[in-house]
Amino acid sequence: MDLLLYPAYVLDPSGVGSPHPPGGGDLMEFCERVGGVVWWVVWAWMAVVIAASTCVAMMGTFHLFALLGVGSGVWIDEEWPEFMDEPWKADSVNDIWGKRYHQVSPAPSTISQSHVPSLRKWILTIEMLRDIFNLWSRPFESLPRPLYILTIFLASALFHTIIYYPMTKQLIISPYLIFYLSQGIGCILERAFYKITGRKVGGWCGRVWMWVWVMGTGSGMVEEYYRIGWVGMMRGTLVLNGLSPAEGLGRWLGIAPDLAIGK
Repeated sequence: MDLLLYPAYVLDPSGVGSPHPPGGGDLMEFCERVGGVVWWVVWAWMAVVIAASTCVAMMGTFHLFALLGVGSGVWIDEEWPEFMDEPWKADSVNDIWGKRYHQVSPAPSTISQSHVPSLRKWILTIEMLRDIFNLWSRPFESLPRPLYILTIFLASALFHTIIYYPMTKQLIISPYLIFYLSQGIGCILERAFYKITGRKVGGWCGRVWMWVWVMGTGSGMVEEYYRIGWVGMMRGTLVLNGLSPAEGLGRWLGIAPDLAIGK
């Protein structure tokens, strides 16, 4: 994220990508201030930055725990299944959410017998959230399948609204509801397509469809992340601690904006 957003920071030091509080800004306003850029290209790039950063952060954290767990000799590598299955290769909405995105539900159950207190606490927290999720879904199992799918994604929307509040200090309700419920609708549409045609969504056409649907329905969520300055805040953490490779590269090239954190 640091490197991918740095060009936006150079072009507009006080807007999106800025690590300086309060940071943030509207993507359309950014395009107007910079000039000569196509808004949908900018938006698509910003969406990719969010998606890539999320995957890298989650996979990096999981692999760090796996390294410590296996390296300590407490577990063997088979007890740490792959956290994600290359979600960028998904060729349908059902594929990305049902198979390729994070497998946080099954993974902790194989490693919950930890002798490391802090790690055990983290694992048990994940298991508790999984159990709550299962309890939520159980009363709706008798519903028609399309409605049942929607309740699962509704639970995911509410879950993300809550867990991101400590970081964003805002309840981002509408963007999450629109995005996650849309993913449920996408799954339902693909199942309807299979029932009508006898063919599953897949291949390159399915991949294009998946990306267009996921990124299109996530536009509000992406814009909200940049508007409230949450993305810039994460860059700011790196800059404040001298861990930003983009800042170092920018100064070496002589293109870094002459601003100081907090000023």
